[in-house]
Formats: sequence, structure tokens, C-alpha cells
Amino acid sequence: MRPTVLLFAIVGIAVASDVAAQAEADVAPACERPAVETRFHRRAVLRGELERFRLEQERVRRSLPRQGTAERDSGVARYRRAMAGYRRASVNVHGPCRWMPNMILSLTASPAEATPEGDVIMLDVVYYYTGSHGGETSIGAITRLNGWSTGHWAYRPVLLAQGLHTARIKLALNRSSPDTYRSDEVAVNMYVHRAQNFTERVFPLEHTWRRKR
Repeated sequence: MRPTVLLFAIVGIAVASDVAAQAEADVAPACERPAVETRFHRRAVLRGELERFRLEQERVRRSLPRQGTAERDSGVARYRRAMAGYRRASVNVHGPCRWMPNMILSLTASPAEATPEGDVIMLDVVYYYTGSHGGETSIGAITRLNGWSTGHWAYRPVLLAQGLHTARIKLALNRSSPDTYRSDEVAVNMYVHRAQNFTERVFPLEHTWRRKR
């Protein structure tokens, strides 16, 4: 696997890493009562979800092996990614809004072992889903360049669940992509199956994708 440099802008500062970077821009929810309300729209429910999420992440962390193994290192990295999203969601609990929208809170990208098609990047996303669009919904991601979809992406969607959760999305090249192409952003989307997106967040992520020869 070639070294990968992932670039994110965090509060106006460019941060580069050979393995992963964390985008932690604040999410500003729309401060208005939703037309179709679910209990997960209420800020008090998000507060409870945050506590449940924190306790679950702490439980998983405590269950990791105590020795310095690859399993422990991987588990600690997952814990840190999850807690980054937890911190982003906590901002909204202390804000003025009583009603919480669907939110894509954080993204961490890391290179994975290439497929026969070529490069693969794993996206760890923390999201909050109110259930406003029912159960036939998923979260996915596409690559973009200069604000437009590259059309060369392929991803494995993850079904959405109500509340605060993590999703791991596998992003790769599709079979019709060129041998090499460049992207500078990733757009993460919540969408209704066979219909349109209803929530999107764009993260800076520069990568030159290469097909395996």
C-alpha cells in the first residue's frame, strides 16, 4: 500500500497525517421544531443517547487486552474515533435548540488493504439519526473533486439506526474508474433507499486513487 496523506481543515488549520485525520468542525443544528416529530428530535433524548454511547465505548475500551498488541492498538484507535464524535454531539446538548436534526458529526479516514480493483479507504463516521425518514435508510460516501462527484467511487452502505451510532463505510474505486484519479473531498450522505439524500456533510480529504495493476 502506498503512503496516503489525508488532509483536513480543522478550525482554519491544515492538519496532515500518513494514517488518519479527524475533522471536528462544529455542527450547527437548525433551531426550529420539525414538521414531523419523533422522540429522537428532542434534545433531552440526545442527552440520554450521549450517556449510553459513552458508557458503551468505555465498556468496549475496558474489554481490550492490556498488553501492547495490534488488537489493543486497533481498539484504542476505534475508541478515540468514537469519542471525537461524542464531543461533537455534546456541543448540541448545551446549545439553545430544543430540537435536534439528523447530524453527521465526525469522520476519520484510514487506508485499508487494497481490493483487486485498487485503493480502499475506511471511513469511520459518528452520526445521529432521529428516525424522521423511517427505517429504509442508509449512510454512504462518495468522492468529489472541485465540488463535483468524481463518478469513480464505490462504497458499501450501512443501514441507519435511530440515535447516536458509529458506521464504518468502505470507500473504493468502481469498475469503470480510470487507472488513476484524484479527489479532494468526501461527501457523507444519509439517504432513503431508492430515493434522495436528506442529510449531507462534506469533509476535505485529498487522495490520489490508483487501480491495482
